[in-house]
Amino acid sequence: MQKYRLISNRAIHPGEILCEELKERGIKQKDFAQAIGWQATHLNEFIKGKRNLNEDLAMRLESQLGIPFKTWMSLHNGYIYECKILEKRNADEKFILQSKNASADFRTTANKLEPSKPIHPGEVLKEELDYRGISQKKFAEQIGISYKNINDILNCRKPISADIALLIEAALGIPAHIFTGMQMDYNMQIIKQDSSFLERLAKIRKMSAMF
Repeated sequence: MQKYRLISNRAIHPGEILCEELKERGIKQKDFAQAIGWQATHLNEFIKGKRNLNEDLAMRLESQLGIPFKTWMSLHNGYIYECKILEKRNADEKFILQSKNASADFRTTANKLEPSKPIHPGEVLKEELDYRGISQKKFAEQIGISYKNINDILNCRKPISADIALLIEAALGIPAHIFTGMQMDYNMQIIKQDSSFLERLAKIRKMSAMF
């Protein structure tokens, strides 16, 4: 299965994840639309990011692909969150680039940003285990890792690595690339909250614009 991740200046729509999943399984869009009882044009719009996910579609996807309803809704919520963050960031960067003193203006703008809470994939996994009635101890034994490690992941103290994601896939049937992608999104959100790093990016973009 392929990995997906947040690309620099855009958020990942759940339709892109579905597109990758259909390609991975060798399913044509037209056939899949028929299988879930949707019009092919509507499915194509969703895959291209022109139509948003709703609960009805999430349930249809769960039924046909085995990827849980909550996972699709979490991807959708993450997409909406990213769109808002990117919109705010782009507005801030435009202001910075137009200012005479990029560094000073960036610090002023950064201080005005409202705090936000990135979504750790451990939170999604915790909800999924609760939804299925699986205890942390039982799940740790099932995938062969210590209780402390799974508890640290579920409480957002440790990341979900590629090998852990594959173990989760084997146990729950949720594709590994969904969790590795969410981890990448989380990492990107965290680094975007580092004002010193963002200031460094702003300086680089300003210098690049001069060439």
